[in-house]
Amino acid sequence: MEQFKRKLFSFKHTRKFHFRYMGLWVLVSVVLIGVANVLLFLLAEEHWRALYTLDTQFQDQYMAQRQMMGMALGFEAFLFSIAMVVLAKSTAHRIAGPYIKLRQVFNSVREGNLNQELHFRKYDHLEELEEAFNEMMAEVRSQVRKDLTDECPPTRPPDAE
Repeated sequence: MEQFKRKLFSFKHTRKFHFRYMGLWVLVSVVLIGVANVLLFLLAEEHWRALYTLDTQFQDQYMAQRQMMGMALGFEAFLFSIAMVVLAKSTAHRIAGPYIKLRQVFNSVREGNLNQELHFRKYDHLEELEEAFNEMMAEVRSQVRKDLTDECPPTRPPDAE
C-alpha cells in the first residue's frame, strides 16, 4: 500500500514533466517518422514506377509492392512511436526524480528539520547542487547552535557549602 501511495504521489507531482517531455518526444518522433516514410516511399515508388512503365506485366507486382511498402512503413512507424514513448517516459522520470527529492527536502527543512541532507542518484549528475545544499545546511546548523549557546550561557551549579 505504501508503494502505491508513493507512486501516486510521484505521478501527481510530476505529471507536468511526463506530459511535457513525452509530448516533445512524440512530436519529434512523428516528424522524423513522417520525413523518413515519405522519403522511403518516394524512393520505392520511383523504382517501381520505372519498372511499371517498361513492361505491363509488372502492374500486379507494382500494386502488391506498393501495398506491402505502405504496410511496412506503417509498422515501422508504430515501432518507432513505441520506442519514443519509452524514451520520453524515462526522460520525464529522470527529470522528475530530482524535482521530487528537492521538494521533499525543502518541505522538511521548512518544517524545522535542519538535519536534512540532500542525496541524488549518481546518474542525475547534480553533485554540485547536492554538495552546495549540504554545505549550506551544515552552516545553518552551526549558526543555530552558536545562536543557542549565545542566548543560553551554561549555568553553573551552586557551590555546596
